[in-house]
Amino acid sequence: MDRRLRVAIVDDEELARARLRRLLVAHSEVAAVEEFDHGDDLLMRVAASTFDAVFLDIGMPERDGLEIAAHLPPATRTVFVTAYPEHALRAFDLAAVDYLVKPVLPERLAETLARLGAAPAPAAAVSVFPTRIPISLGRRVELVEAVRIDSVIAQANYIDIRVGARTFVLRCPLHKFARGLDPALFQRVHRSIVVRLEAVAHIEPLPAGRYRLRLKDGSLLVSGRSYRQQVRRAFGLTA
Repeated sequence: MDRRLRVAIVDDEELARARLRRLLVAHSEVAAVEEFDHGDDLLMRVAASTFDAVFLDIGMPERDGLEIAAHLPPATRTVFVTAYPEHALRAFDLAAVDYLVKPVLPERLAETLARLGAAPAPAAAVSVFPTRIPISLGRRVELVEAVRIDSVIAQANYIDIRVGARTFVLRCPLHKFARGLDPALFQRVHRSIVVRLEAVAHIEPLPAGRYRLRLKDGSLLVSGRSYRQQVRRAFGLTA
């Protein structure tokens, strides 16, 4: 059985499609590549044929790549290709395998194909929280393991995502970012703070229903008074 990938490219720009096709066919993991200049053409095609992966541009006229992805069969693995890294969080809400920023670099495409070859197709109708969080660093998107995030702290129009000794700064509302975090792993403890439960080493009650949280990295956070019950439930507190 041929286990190589059958791939579709969807992009309204002919030159962009041609460049990505050249990069893809250079890999032995790719068996066939079909091109579409419109998302609706792809949706009509997948009714009669199955693609192992679809490389979708986001910025297309009429229906963008995010909308097209939401209508693909559940077993279709999606890779978004775009010049706009700010769409990364929404892309991973749709369980994208990867997110490539144009111009696509050959080494990044090789990483993507490795992920496509290793990852099984998702189960139908199963909604999961992303295990990797995309964080834009200029034109590069770094994928951070969610279980390594210690805390997320809002600072005006930005959030600080603290991962061990590193801090990533992202322009994004805290409530929007928190929607992509698994509530079994993370808890909002203040209107400006989300913490990973396993990152908390010690909790100390404070007056007025607040708590001081000491994280395993030694940092201290204080919960908000209105979050008293959420903190108590999340950590099984009686005091």
